[in-house]
Amino acid sequence: MASATAQRIRYEPVRSLAFGAITAAYVGVGATFANPVRILMIDNLSDTDLYVSFDGINDHTIVAAHSGKVLDYASNRMAPADHLEQSVGERVYVKVINALPLPTVGGVFVSVIYAAQS
Repeated sequence: MASATAQRIRYEPVRSLAFGAITAAYVGVGATFANPVRILMIDNLSDTDLYVSFDGINDHTIVAAHSGKVLDYASNRMAPADHLEQSVGERVYVKVINALPLPTVGGVFVSVIYAAQS
């Protein structure tokens, strides 16, 4: 039996950006986060290495072509107040690492996992 304070895993709808919209300048991938993010998955199914930014200005990490990255902020959570989350209202931005080549296939997909009360 679940406790009254149990939390459940929930998913926001996947965000995507087609290859033709990826440029040498940062472009947002879908909507901003509607919930505090516990796990963030970024899948680059394009044929070009990409920079990832969380403010649309600075380069924060990369995701190589045809690969993905998982940012797990809550795996070692011990108590409700003892974890990290990415804030509501933030979003993921991407751009090509070099001005050329631009991607010719695929796209970028962002998946968000958050926790909610039962």
